[in-house]
This record gives sequence, structure tokens and C-alpha cells, in this order.
Amino acid sequence: MLSELGPLFRHIVEAANDVVIITKADTIDPPGPEIVYVNKAFEALTGYQFDEVVGKNPRILQGENIDRAPRNKIRQALSSFQPVRTTLQNVAKDGTPYWLDVSIIPLKNRQGDVTHFAAIERDVTSQREHQEYLEMLSRTDGLTGLLNHRAFHLACENQIEQLRRSEAMPTGVSILLLDIDHFKGINDTFGHLCGDGILKEMGRLIRDAFRKADFAGRVGGEEFCVVLPDTGEVEAKAIAERFRRSVQQQIFSEEYPTLRVTVSVGIATHSGGDEFYLSTLKHADLALYEAKKRGRNTICLHSEL
Repeated sequence: MLSELGPLFRHIVEAANDVVIITKADTIDPPGPEIVYVNKAFEALTGYQFDEVVGKNPRILQGENIDRAPRNKIRQALSSFQPVRTTLQNVAKDGTPYWLDVSIIPLKNRQGDVTHFAAIERDVTSQREHQEYLEMLSRTDGLTGLLNHRAFHLACENQIEQLRRSEAMPTGVSILLLDIDHFKGINDTFGHLCGDGILKEMGRLIRDAFRKADFAGRVGGEEFCVVLPDTGEVEAKAIAERFRRSVQQQIFSEEYPTLRVTVSVGIATHSGGDEFYLSTLKHADLALYEAKKRGRNTICLHSEL
């Protein structure tokens, strides 16, 4: 292909920092489109040499967990011989994923027929990772590593939407509202650095204690909330009790090994309706208040009120 375009053009493409891939335009369906050229930048980025990919399909660069949306966008454009631009993730020969800003244009012969596609690809992995890092910071409580207040509410809204789509909630959704007992006294007695250490450790304990399907956030100074999807009241209480005991037994500070931390837990379970989060959170808050009235370091169900 490049031989038809002249040695000067070939020299420019070979020296380019951006990846250049040229394929035949015979067919979009497997086994096509067939790669006929890749430049040096392609070899440096992917780890594949020229001879390893010529004659192959660009799909060899796809990983297992691919995002279908940008690839469908490319497929639709190329099927109608239209240019397209998108961002997607590929995988290098050694399995390393990388992100690309991809522009694909159809190439025509003298008769005006599209014979090839040229993909110009720029590695944007570092920019993408930085963007994801900033997004993570915007969602995460900096001290505990859990969801922050805003992100937690958004996660709850997503949970509501999932319940709407499922149209079934056989065992309900439970909310645990956790509060560190006498936290102000801990700060006043041992200092705010110790208090911050307790909050960090509490975040770790919550991440380790609950299931992958559950999600948790720091919703106040020493207050945490955990949503347990598909979990009834009895199971939620058993989960909360295990966590309460683990907190009571935990040594939170090597500097103050005799310091013991406890939590009070309010639990409410909801089994239907769109407003499950706000209403159930309010019920969990009432149950938490009752747990503190009962002497703290205890669990109270809203159904017991």
C-alpha cells in the first residue's frame, strides 16, 4: 500500500510518533479486515513486530474485557465507508492494557473506490489514568477510602434504578447506619491524629468485612452507612453483629493499645417502592438513636421500635 504512495510518504509514516495501521477494506466481518501495514510506533507500543501482524485482524489487540460501544461505533462507520474517531482500550503482546485516541479514515483508489482503511492512533494511557485518578478522588473520602457523601448518594440512586428494572425484591434491601461511640471524647483525650487513625482503620475494617455486592460510605464525621442489597432483616443483623464484635476486638492504636473502640448500629430494611433509600435511611437513623439510648455498642432494628 505505502509503495503506491511514494518513498517520501513512507518515510514520514515510519518516523511518526503516532501509531499507523492500514488494513484492507474487503470485509468488516471476520476474518477481515486484514492488516497490510503497521509502522514503527505500532511495534514500540504493542510489542508486536511487523511480520507478526501483517495478514492478521486488528482484533488480536482486543483484551478479554472489551468495551463494545467504541468498537460498535467503528464497525458501523466502516461498514458505510465513513471516517470515525473514538477512544478505546487495546492490549499489548505482553498483556498490558493501553488507551488510544483512534481516528480511522477510508482510503480510495483512482476510481474512487474504498480499498483500505488507515487508523491513526495516539497513546493516551497516561491522560486516561490521570482522568480516572481525578474521578476516583472526586468519589472517595480522602481519610477512609470509602465513598464520600455525594458518591454514596449517587450509588444509592443507581441501586434504586436497578430495583426499578428488576421489578422484584424478594428479600429486600437493608441499610446499616454505623456510628463510632464516644468519638468526640476519643479526640479530646487522645488527640485528632489518633481520631483520624481510627477513622482510617474503620474504613479498612468496613471494606474487609462486607461483601462485594454491598457498598459503603462515610456520610458524617464518625458516621458510616452500608447498603446491603438482597438482604433481609435477620441476615443484616447477623452481618452487623459480626462487624460490631470485630470492631470491639480491634486494636486501633499501637500508641494507645488499651484504647478500645465500639460502634452503635441502626438497621432498617425495605422491600419495595422508589423512595427506599431516603425512607429507609431515616428509619435506620431512628434505630441508631435507639441503640445509643440503650447504652451504645449495640444493634437496634427499626422493626423493634
